[in-house]
Amino acid sequence: MKRPWFLFVLLLFPFGFVAGCSEASRSSSGDAASSQEAAPQLYQCPMHPDVTSHEPGDCPICGMRLVPVEQGGEPHEHAAEQGNADCEVAYWVAPMDPNYRSDKPGKSPMGMDLVPVCKSDLAVGGDVDNRVTVKIPPQRVQQLGIRLSPVAFTEAAIRTLRTPGTVTVDEEKVRHVHTRVAGWIERVHVQAVGDAVRKGQVLYELYSPDLVATQEELLAAVNAGNSGAAEAARRRLRYWNVSDIDIRRIEQRGKASRRITFRSPIDGYVHALKAIDGMYVEARTQLYTLVDLSTVWVRGHFYETELPLLSMGQQARIQLPTTGDPRIGAIRWLYPQVDARTRFVDARFEFDNPDLRLRPGMYVDVQLEIDLGPALVVPKDAVMRTGRQNIAFVHIGNGRFEPRALELGPETDDGYVVYDGLDEGEQVADQATFFIDSESALKAALAKFRSGGAGGHSGH
Repeated sequence: MKRPWFLFVLLLFPFGFVAGCSEASRSSSGDAASSQEAAPQLYQCPMHPDVTSHEPGDCPICGMRLVPVEQGGEPHEHAAEQGNADCEVAYWVAPMDPNYRSDKPGKSPMGMDLVPVCKSDLAVGGDVDNRVTVKIPPQRVQQLGIRLSPVAFTEAAIRTLRTPGTVTVDEEKVRHVHTRVAGWIERVHVQAVGDAVRKGQVLYELYSPDLVATQEELLAAVNAGNSGAAEAARRRLRYWNVSDIDIRRIEQRGKASRRITFRSPIDGYVHALKAIDGMYVEARTQLYTLVDLSTVWVRGHFYETELPLLSMGQQARIQLPTTGDPRIGAIRWLYPQVDARTRFVDARFEFDNPDLRLRPGMYVDVQLEIDLGPALVVPKDAVMRTGRQNIAFVHIGNGRFEPRALELGPETDDGYVVYDGLDEGEQVADQATFFIDSESALKAALAKFRSGGAGGHSGH
């Protein structure tokens, strides 16, 4: 009686096992499907697995296209095709071996998906110092702070030169006072450096035997009615700087004066003084140095490169250090030598000084506004100087920045004059250009590296 029951259980067991496995399989398949639908698509750089994104794009490190990653972690078989719809593919390359190429997508010998190389990536611009066009997504443009500015044409490009200047005396208005005749100073009337003097003001009184003798000759000739001898004596006194006023007084008085007064030849100030009471002087003795400060010189310093912008008669403006009031002057001389130590070229400006606010030794700020005429101007920050070329990155649309070699002219207040390389109205990057430049140079280097492997393995 036991045998039929035992046989019945053995017959039912295989059917129950198969049904259970089928149900478990359906449950596992359903969970996997729901998990696959819930997980977002992930994109990964073939060269830098740590770089991932939930949106297609380029690797910020090497510039390669991000490829989709399957939920199991392996790159999708057709990921490169899906991620490069806007790329005109030149060939396909193994991520870990750029020498391995193929004319169609597939797998590398290491089992990795081949990645496409765009034709635009192969156009290495040797004429722009090994830089190529780069594409930056709009959100990255905002994050990096890249700013675009137009290349503008202006009717008057202005270059402002600024330099510190030092006020000096006008050397054309400096007078040295000598006696021209030997004698003794018996009285000094102007006794201090810095004193103001007027033209004709008495400076000192001198006793000289020669002056006394000549006065007596003059008086004798006048008394004798000898006009020729009298005029000769007057002329001799004038040669010794005796004024006509003093000569007339001698004739009116009818008696030789023991001391003769000597007067200032100009309006100005005493710059140097050596006259002392009782001092014996000769013709070579310099007693006073007088300066007229109604006009002054300002000496400024300019770089060698700025010399072509300077010319005689060019207007300049200074700011008074005390009040800030402007003064207008002009270049009167450009010195013919360059300072070997500082590499500066000096310029001499002349300014009117009627109120005597400009004093020798004072520092002022000199400013020249130079009109360069009509010109095309690019912003300063848009120009990258590589040492061999001047480059600007032009936005050509769709987030693409193209490097351009520029032929630049003089610098202006707003930028540089452009002779060649840009057109009016084009947009150039003038902020965060260092990032664009590094991306462009790196992309060019990678393209060269890839193109250098033309003789390597070929794929499918």
